[in-house]
Amino acid sequence: MSGFRLSALLRLRSMQEDDALAGLGRTQQTLASAGAATTAAREAVRAVGPAPSGPAAVFLAGAAARAALAVAVTESVALEEAAAQDVDAARGAWQDARSHSRAVGRLAEKYEEERRGDMARREQAQADELTSARWKGTEDTHE
Repeated sequence: MSGFRLSALLRLRSMQEDDALAGLGRTQQTLASAGAATTAAREAVRAVGPAPSGPAAVFLAGAAARAALAVAVTESVALEEAAAQDVDAARGAWQDARSHSRAVGRLAEKYEEERRGDMARREQAQADELTSARWKGTEDTHE
């Protein structure tokens, strides 16, 4: 045989697996960023503390600031949850790509095993022929 006929498919599957793994890494990075943003937003709410007492304008400004920070936390949590779903989807895509790549890889390994077996059989046949020729050559000299 001239070579593994599915080698182009194996390369394609490997590239797809690499792309899926890179996509998984990007989504994990996005999730980490979203988690950091959520933590920062929660810390900002804690840092502001309770609404200040005093004139109505100061109280209302403080309450509005806390409400805005609470909305930021809510949005950040929603982004973090969406990023977690994206990570799950990317992990599934990578696992699918990996299983396809491994299936073609197993075919390539089987092909290589068969090729090595064929080569070993040919080498053994050549060695047997050589031994047989040598034995016939020594047999002819004794007659």
